[in-house]
Amino acid sequence: MCGIIGVVSGQQVHQKLLDGLLSLEYRGYDSVGMCTIDKNSLILKKGIGKVQEVHDKHDFSRNGG
Repeated sequence: MCGIIGVVSGQQVHQKLLDGLLSLEYRGYDSVGMCTIDKNSLILKKGIGKVQEVHDKHDFSRNGG
């Protein structure tokens, strides 16, 4: 199954996105990713595994945006 979450804000949103991804994880994720905009650049981090596993590897909190 697929789940998508989005947040529009002038402040850091990575924690809100991470919380949203974790709340959707019961749907059977096999991969996860997060894309943010920081200083007019897209920052994409993604990987195969559960949300926490991919976050531990790629540290979504360093995405900016």
